[in-house]
Amino acid sequence: MKLILRSLAKSPGFTAISLLTLALGIGVNTVMFSAINTFLLAPAPYPDSARLVRVFRTSPQSRTWPHSAPDLEDLRAQSRSLASLTAFQWWSFSLSAPGQPAEQLRGLVATADLFETLGVRPALGRAFTAAEEQPGRDDVVILTDSIWRSQFAADPGIIGRPLRVDGSNRTVIGVMPATFAYPLFWGRVEAIRPLVLATDWQHQRGNHWLGAIARLRPGVPVAQAQAEADTIAARLVQHYPDTNAGTGLRILPLPETVMDETGRNVTWLTLALSAFVLLIACANLANLQLARCSARMRDYAVRAALGASRARLVRHLLGENLVLAGAGGAFGLLHVLGRMVPGLAGNDPAAVAAVVGLLFTVALAACWLPARRASRVDPMVALQTE
Repeated sequence: MKLILRSLAKSPGFTAISLLTLALGIGVNTVMFSAINTFLLAPAPYPDSARLVRVFRTSPQSRTWPHSAPDLEDLRAQSRSLASLTAFQWWSFSLSAPGQPAEQLRGLVATADLFETLGVRPALGRAFTAAEEQPGRDDVVILTDSIWRSQFAADPGIIGRPLRVDGSNRTVIGVMPATFAYPLFWGRVEAIRPLVLATDWQHQRGNHWLGAIARLRPGVPVAQAQAEADTIAARLVQHYPDTNAGTGLRILPLPETVMDETGRNVTWLTLALSAFVLLIACANLANLQLARCSARMRDYAVRAALGASRARLVRHLLGENLVLAGAGGAFGLLHVLGRMVPGLAGNDPAAVAAVVGLLFTVALAACWLPARRASRVDPMVALQTE
């Protein structure tokens, strides 16, 4: 290692240019891999999350439209592939305390089977029931772990306490665990309340405003659920042509819905471009190594004449490239990741594994041609040239 460091220190220009080149290539690729792993590949943070799906209504104008309450009731009643189906909508609440200005809370309104669908129950207290979805009986609220800790100092006595929410007293009946949080999908959620439908909304098929999440029955693949949904959608079109003509149902795994199709395509394209940047970085490093190798042919010849084997010469070049790749990768992570996407890959083991793989790949790719040339040096010819 000391010999490698001394060798690199003798060529500060080569070392600095190599580090900057590798920092750009490895840093950008690590950012993109972490982004793809986070937004496109990572599972939802819920038990048996592979069975969680999002259900959309489709039309000639969109493939991600919301639903009406009657359509969701028909889907729930007719489906045999879905173990549970939850209607929900993002919502804003106002929280006020005596003598204090009202504070806006971000949250959800959802049907009572939300907790069964996600497989997450309140850590304190209880979930609300279907009976509490009725008008006049919905005076309850569930807090999430984040607001429970930030606004109420994680007080377990919060259960049963009334809060002034949306101008009325609502009783806190539960606090969700931290594992409920899924910011990529939900965004910021601080409170959850029952989804209460006015009487006329329960029968208006043209009033489309509800999202839907479902859990598949064990052993049911998404394709089978989609085939059944197509049949149900066709049945709804036949029975209610005025409101459902030209519409369908679309089922997707939940993690695939955190980003739309355009965003996914752009992300994959950006990854391909960043891989091209890394390829250019490897080519540049290989060219620098070849030029440096040409200037050091006499040095290699002396070592070979003194008994250094080809494997030893190759190991030395590989060691130099590993040191450069490691330092360049560290520089890229500290500066590129820290400035462009703070914290994105800090807790991502897959991103760390990707960095390690990139380091070895870059080191091997950049040193192959120089090592091959150095290992074939003829001591007699090299020592006779000026």
